[in-house]
Amino acid sequence: MHADKLYHRMLAQEALIEQAQAEGIPLPTSDPLFTTPARPAIIPQSSEQQRQQQQSSKSPQYEPPTDVEAILAKLTPRSRARLQEQLKGISSPVEREIEAKAFMAEVAATAQTMERLEMHRKEQDEGIKRRAEKGQSTFGDFITKTFRY
Repeated sequence: MHADKLYHRMLAQEALIEQAQAEGIPLPTSDPLFTTPARPAIIPQSSEQQRQQQQSSKSPQYEPPTDVEAILAKLTPRSRARLQEQLKGISSPVEREIEAKAFMAEVAATAQTMERLEMHRKEQDEGIKRRAEKGQSTFGDFITKTFRY
């Protein structure tokens, strides 16, 4: 329904534009479909004002994290070699840290998936075992047991 309303609104607007072009008058403007809240205007500051603001804030300087070594220590040798291979071309410590954390997230996701798969297999094995005890084994159970491992 909403799409129809928008489509007819677009057709009416195109008709108004064609009419304005034919008559040589300025093109009509349309109201925006989505309104955004008003944002405060950005007032450019002089370099002196910026310097004063930086001195008044007295925020500590950003130090790039050095946790890459800690992350490497947590990994298996095979994963450590893969991560070091990925980090070879990266020189910035910040980028290295981000890449290492992304790698750790991938490792964690893989481990979580493997845990779920293992739980699913155990449930499947229990079902196969129960059906076998009752004498109700299926052809699918035979195929699963034959080709699983």
